[in-house]
Amino acid sequence: MKQVIRVAGLGLLAAGLVLSTSGVAAAKTVSDKKYAKSVCGAIQGVSDTIDQIQPSSGGDEAAAQTQILQSTDQLLDSLKSAKATAARISPEDGGKKVTKTFDKYFQSTIDGVTAAQQKLAAADPNNVAFAADIAQFSAALQTLEATTGDPFSKLSSNQDLLQALKKEPSCSEVVTVYG
Repeated sequence: MKQVIRVAGLGLLAAGLVLSTSGVAAAKTVSDKKYAKSVCGAIQGVSDTIDQIQPSSGGDEAAAQTQILQSTDQLLDSLKSAKATAARISPEDGGKKVTKTFDKYFQSTIDGVTAAQQKLAAADPNNVAFAADIAQFSAALQTLEATTGDPFSKLSSNQDLLQALKKEPSCSEVVTVYG
């Protein structure tokens, strides 16, 4: 049962997370096509990090906790890298408003992952309630997507950008763009 919880926790970590951005003020305006390629490439980098995370297979709860926390560190590093990439640019269609939308979204994602990680780090793996702590960690990450929203859904007024996102192959691997 504990093994299933650990695997489920990492699976939910992988399923519930996306990318990040910051530093909106210094963003350089680029073509919508270049923006789509950069942002979706950054998202793909986060997805690749998630794919590399492997659940622990032993029965040692302390080792499982350490492994989950280290995986979460890797994910946060990837999110911060993606955030920096996306922060450097702004699309022609929507400009700084789009960059700010992604910035808020991705910072909320980083903050949510960090909060869940800190709570799990404070949990005692020797306590009988540790399985519940793992479940809470998983639930926090699973609901993170619902609480941070989808930045792509806020681009309906930016049809040129939406078309560039639709045409970018790396975008189709990480998000379905409607519009």
